Amino acid sequence: MPATSTGGRFARPATDDEPLDHAWRPIDPAVDVFEERTDAAPRPVPDDPTVLCWWLPSFWGCPEEPEPEAPARVVIDVGPVRDERDLHAVLKRELGFTSFDGMNWAAFWDAITALVPMAPELCFTGRADPERRLPEAAAVLDAQLAAYGLTSPGFRVIHHP
Repeated sequence: MPATSTGGRFARPATDDEPLDHAWRPIDPAVDVFEERTDAAPRPVPDDPTVLCWWLPSFWGCPEEPEPEAPARVVIDVGPVRDERDLHAVLKRELGFTSFDGMNWAAFWDAITALVPMAPELCFTGRADPERRLPEAAAVLDAQLAAYGLTSPGFRVIHHP
């Protein structure tokens, strides 16, 4: 058991026939992240024991959350949209943007290109009314989605009345 603030009394120094790894260092709570103990079953013992060595780059640490998968198609009803703020709110909700989304076109671009997994198909419904009320916003949305499509093969946008 490593010498920590809770387990130090159970640790002993290495003996001469137990040489330390050249990269070994004590646990540093500011750097080393460990799983919290839970009632869940522990992870199985790994085939490669070096993943258990906190001082090595291969340390498994806390398991990472899996990347969320985007649905194959997202339907976005923009019919009720009355202003650009409404439009950003609908896009944020339907595309799963983060809580810190800035609800502007720069934030929209950042979200679709780096922050959320995008569905390969977006289907807009009720688009005629907002296009008449918000032609500039509709044009920016179209331009950004077209630019995104250039970087993401297979991406497409469908418009239904």
